[in-house]
Amino acid sequence: MNRAAGRSPHAAGKFVTYSMLVGAASGIFQLGEVIAVKGLLASALAVTLLTMANPLANLSSLWWGRVLTGRDQSKVLRIAALGCGLAVATGFFLGSMPHLFALFLFYYVFMSLTYTTENRALQQHIAPRRTGRLFGVATALRTALAALVAAGAGFYMDWNAAGYRHLFGAAAILCFVGILHLATIRTARNGAKVPVRLSLSLLFGPLAQVVPLLRARKDFLRFEIAFMIYGAAYMMAMPVVPLFLVEDLELSYGTIGLARGGVHLACFALAIPLFGRLFDRSTPHRLSAVTFFMLVFFPLALLAAAGAEGAWRLFFLYAGFGLFGIAMGGVTVLWSLSSIRFAGREDVGAFHSIHVAATGVRGAFAPLLGLAIMEATSKEFALAVIAAVWLFSSAAVVALRLWDIRTGAYRSLRAVTKEERTTIPDVEARM
Repeated sequence: MNRAAGRSPHAAGKFVTYSMLVGAASGIFQLGEVIAVKGLLASALAVTLLTMANPLANLSSLWWGRVLTGRDQSKVLRIAALGCGLAVATGFFLGSMPHLFALFLFYYVFMSLTYTTENRALQQHIAPRRTGRLFGVATALRTALAALVAAGAGFYMDWNAAGYRHLFGAAAILCFVGILHLATIRTARNGAKVPVRLSLSLLFGPLAQVVPLLRARKDFLRFEIAFMIYGAAYMMAMPVVPLFLVEDLELSYGTIGLARGGVHLACFALAIPLFGRLFDRSTPHRLSAVTFFMLVFFPLALLAAAGAEGAWRLFFLYAGFGLFGIAMGGVTVLWSLSSIRFAGREDVGAFHSIHVAATGVRGAFAPLLGLAIMEATSKEFALAVIAAVWLFSSAAVVALRLWDIRTGAYRSLRAVTKEERTTIPDVEARM
């Protein structure tokens, strides 16, 4: 891996500041499906399509990684900051579901760029033993602000039904400033002397690179299979949960905002520094097995809330979202940093672009599958299926890791210490 000329002493602080700015903006997007149902009277199909905007946009990660090759990513990020800010600012005039879908799609396309650039900044400026800890702290602050914004936005929209227009205007400013701040972290250009030309070859080139990498790294392929199973259940839940909260539990903007934004994100913010430190001391497979298993209890808690009344209903609701937040703290660390472990000293961009793009693959079918199960049976049965798939994913990650070991594809995925980097010639063989 080619590093930037020295590690910037300010990179960590800049990364934290960027995380807080975009985190505040993301709090508003936490309520997208609820805005669709309550504000725009969207159908179940329309809500499902809206939930697909994020994963489908992540497919662009393959092309973003290619565009960044050989280029100064700071310049690309500055252009992205303007594009994202303008796209989100159109929400001030929001009045239809097609407009909301387009807004979400463009927002997440630009966010998929930041995922790849975040990893390059961390890989080139932060020591391996500190990566999880820094990411945990930054994401905790990012999520804490998102929780406050989401909860406040929910109560604001209870008072002003069309208040989401004002909130999207504020989010546009936060996105613009936040991405510009990330652009101030200078990174190396991945060793390429000449940037990839913006031509038709750019359109198909990234796809051609996926298969060779996955063939060469069967351990990475099997990890992605396990993550795909978890992710399919997560995306099946995306249309089911908001509709269940609004139609079955008949909750208000404020209650949903407090559950999805306040409780969920507050527990997420508290858990992610812990999981960041655990990531520095453990392996992606071990943490995956634990966090995927924890997710099983979220849909079960929602089912319990449906069978309860009064204070008990709220107890199960908030407990479910609290458990969900804790589990997703671990999943987020894994989703964001596992590629660094698999890449070792190679450029992490190629690995992480595949990891991010995989969300687009499952996003093309999993939300529709969740909708189909819900429409054919019931929301309650769909939640039970989601719990079962998460349980299966926990077992799958263990089984596939054992397969790595039996087939000789095993390699240690622990962080490499500074001493090991200086005393062991072939560090990559240990990673």
